[in-house]
Amino acid sequence: MKNYILRMAFLTQASSHTLSAAEAISLLRFSPLMVRSQGKPVLHYQLPLGLWEGAPVHYHLLQGMILTTWRGAVVRQDAQDFMVRIVPAFRNIWADFVAHHHFTDSSSSVEIHDHYEFHSSDTTLMMAFAEATGIYQFDGRRWIARQESEAPTTAIESIPQSKTAG
Repeated sequence: MKNYILRMAFLTQASSHTLSAAEAISLLRFSPLMVRSQGKPVLHYQLPLGLWEGAPVHYHLLQGMILTTWRGAVVRQDAQDFMVRIVPAFRNIWADFVAHHHFTDSSSSVEIHDHYEFHSSDTTLMMAFAEATGIYQFDGRRWIARQESEAPTTAIESIPQSKTAG
């Protein structure tokens, strides 16, 4: 049995965007339209089912042509703040992973503070994550949300009882 010494690393980032905290959290349900890694790794996350305790959070780290993805679950949440822990199925990537995401409304914008704590025996992955820049691409997410809302829906029709097996 090998013993690995796992290093704990931290990444903290803050950014400001011209939308409200509620709109920013709502747009995180959608994936960014296009993600490019131009020399420096990029990180983004998505809340595909919205924000609630237990909700899945999908994380994506792009370093050059290498994409690493994993999932966490919201373990604590209030109106503008949530904490995520890694889902056990993804412990092969991270020995431990905790993220704190905080959204603060200011006069005409939202300030987003992301703080990550992570452990891995993969030093390449650790270095890439520590150097990553978090991206949100709200314009692209807004475009996808608009496309989804304008998509036509079809009616559900029932099958006559005489045409069923039962």
